[in-house]
Amino acid sequence: MLRHIFSISVAVQAAPRFVHGVLDDYRMERPRVLPPGADDYRLLEGGVGDGTVFGYRIRGLGRVRAVRAFVQEPEPGRVLVETEERGEVRTFTMVPAGVEGGTLLTLELSRRHSWRPSGTAHPRLRRAYATQLVRLADFIEDRARELSAR
Repeated sequence: MLRHIFSISVAVQAAPRFVHGVLDDYRMERPRVLPPGADDYRLLEGGVGDGTVFGYRIRGLGRVRAVRAFVQEPEPGRVLVETEERGEVRTFTMVPAGVEGGTLLTLELSRRHSWRPSGTAHPRLRRAYATQLVRLADFIEDRARELSAR
């Protein structure tokens, strides 16, 4: 059973289709914006969206752990789900926001096994994901500017 840990959202100044295009490109785009402490990114299967399998190592809280995740798109173009072998599930949802073609990007973190009550998370974990989501939004906006300048 999945246990909701938290959700965070950020506004991205790019169209939902563009945001989705960056998020679901595990071959070229996603390796360029790994979380801090992550390295050794490997694309294991696929590369774009549903059916992709990827892995990396991440250092945090004095430990190094290997991550292997599977990608699904239950709502293509709108919802992207990364499920780790260890039970962590990251759900990215993209919805139109604002009149200028922006996107509200929401990350929901769930876990199969958690000793914490639903809706709670260690403050460091929430802060790390919030920081990464802002980095991801900045990266997407930079990519949109680069491509529009061409």
